[in-house]
Amino acid sequence: MSCIQGSQSLRNSSSNILSSNSCNGSVHDGFETATTSFRLIQQARLVADDVEGVVVPGSGHWLMEEAPDQVIPKVVSFLAREDGRLAPADITALDRGGPGAGSSGVTGIQTTVLYGDPSCAGLYTIRLSVPANTRIEAHSHRDDRSVTVVSGVWYFGYGSLFLESALVALPAGSFYTEPPNRPHFARTLAEPVVVYITGYGPTDTNYVDSNDAPGTE
Repeated sequence: MSCIQGSQSLRNSSSNILSSNSCNGSVHDGFETATTSFRLIQQARLVADDVEGVVVPGSGHWLMEEAPDQVIPKVVSFLAREDGRLAPADITALDRGGPGAGSSGVTGIQTTVLYGDPSCAGLYTIRLSVPANTRIEAHSHRDDRSVTVVSGVWYFGYGSLFLESALVALPAGSFYTEPPNRPHFARTLAEPVVVYITGYGPTDTNYVDSNDAPGTE
């Protein structure tokens, strides 16, 4: 497995010059793999101002030859990236998918990626639109996340078991955190809710009781 540690871009507004460079390292399979890869990405951030890290499974040193289908889209996306300024109309125009990476996976939830990629290494922000009368059982995520309630009233609680008594009503403008691997649960009542979640990918979703996972019969 290799890790594209990152690319450093230098933009000059007057001449529109852009230069980039990336470095990669080969690591062994097993527990050391992810740890070493993310360490390399962190090291790149010590010497570059603008770094995005991506872990590329199943490759060695020659990333462009061994995994072009994974590497090229990431490089192109990085080089084409613009500053992250989105007005409400811009966000509305973005593609909305079903419950994607970083969500609970519950049917009906719509996910819009505002920044980054929650399935890859690096900072990301997603917009979750949760329908009315939705219940989300206890689950956790591997990364450290912060959440802002944008609209509606979000009922949120911490713990390994969904308990109505542990829910706290969080109206629009509220803020909370989801520490790594800390179980939490939530629900909506008569109105839909929109939240913005920021974390550091790759993220995942793990239900305390696997039988509660969406799609489990």
